Amino acid sequence: LQNVVQSALQLLRSDGIDPTVVQLLASANYQVAALPTGVLGVTYTDTASILISADAAGNGWFTDASAQSNAEFVNDQALPGTAAAGHADLLTTVLHEMGHLAGRPDVTNSFNPYDLMEQVLPNGMRRLDALDQVFAASASSNGLSF
Repeated sequence: LQNVVQSALQLLRSDGIDPTVVQLLASANYQVAALPTGVLGVTYTDTASILISADAAGNGWFTDASAQSNAEFVNDQALPGTAAAGHADLLTTVLHEMGHLAGRPDVTNSFNPYDLMEQVLPNGMRRLDALDQVFAASASSNGLSF
């Protein structure tokens, strides 16, 4: 988990996210936990804690050594036959939960199913679009006060 957290933070840095926001996300507590069926992650903004499901809600996690490359994905979908196919993407899940720490709520958006803050993450999907919007500097006034 900690390697993916570091990859997510590096991705945010390279995407030009305000260093203050990145530092606040870096100072959060990230842990693996047994979560209820169907739940990939839970964020507690009051304690700046993120819990990640030990088994990806029974689906198994996809973690890649090179999260910056996205080689297993085309148009945010896992390529058939790759290790990402059929599994929940840990990088997307970590970034989604970081979005909650940045003050962003879950969304249900039939117009943009690739939104990082979409409430449901289908297996084999990676969502990295519009990180600058999710983690905009204004987020520091919307919930990052740990």
